[in-house]
Amino acid sequence: MPRKKDKTIDAEIVHVADRVLDLEGMSTDQLRRHVYTLTQQLHARQLELANLQIDGAKLDLLSQHRAMLVQRYVEEIAALDRATPGGLRSIQPSPDDDPELVYEAWRIYVQMQRGGGSRFG
Repeated sequence: MPRKKDKTIDAEIVHVADRVLDLEGMSTDQLRRHVYTLTQQLHARQLELANLQIDGAKLDLLSQHRAMLVQRYVEEIAALDRATPGGLRSIQPSPDDDPELVYEAWRIYVQMQRGGGSRFG
């Protein structure tokens, strides 16, 4: 025979933030409402945390994608420099390139040529 669920609640005084919550003085319905409210608050905070984690992961992915694009531009600049007699003196982005990333790649490439290394190793 299955055991019945015990509906007895042990009462104690609980400190919630700066308030004192007297569980012994609360009715069962008040306790249920309070537990329901706390559960809803917990779920809302968990959802907020999950959304923040998703946003953080998106930012990480975008940052990695940007770094990969810059690295690709650095490699393209290096190939162009090797193929250009006398080497490159400057670089202009193509219409389909992101100018900001191309200029960053150029700065990194020039720094590498001067022996300053780069963030890509």
